[in-house]
Amino acid sequence: KTLFPYTTLFRSKTSYQKRIIFLAFYYFSGYLSLFLLLNSIDGPNPISKDAAFFLSLIPSFIMGTGSALGEAIILGYLRNFPNNLVSGWSSGTGLAGVTGALLTLIFKLNNIRTKLLYITISPVCLIYLIAFIVITKLKSKYIKLI
Repeated sequence: KTLFPYTTLFRSKTSYQKRIIFLAFYYFSGYLSLFLLLNSIDGPNPISKDAAFFLSLIPSFIMGTGSALGEAIILGYLRNFPNNLVSGWSSGTGLAGVTGALLTLIFKLNNIRTKLLYITISPVCLIYLIAFIVITKLKSKYIKLI
C-alpha cells in the first residue's frame, strides 16, 4: 500500500515526458482552481471568506506538491546529460520569485484584480512543457546517452 498517490511518477518505467506532461496539467489545475476560488468570492453567489480560505488550501497543496515533484523529476532527468552541461546555475536562478513579485506589483499599480494574475500566468505551465519537449528532442539528436 502507498500513502502517496504520485509514487508512480517516480517509477523508472514511467517516461520523463509523461511525468512532465502530468505535472504541467497538475500545476495548471492549481492555478485554475485558485482563480475559480477567488472568482467565487465576489461572484453572484459568493462564498464566505472563511470558507474560501480553507478551500484555498487545495490549490496550495497542488502547487506545493507540484513544485516538489517537478524538482525531483527534473533532477532525476538531468542525470541523462553529460556532467559538463549541468552545473549549479543550470537548474534555475531564482528568477521566478522576482518575476512573480514584479507581476504582482504591475497588476496592483494598474488596478488589475489579483485573481487575474493566476489565470494570466497559467500558460507558463504549457511553455515549460513545450520547452521540455524541445530540449528532449535536441538531447536525443545531439547527445549520446550512455
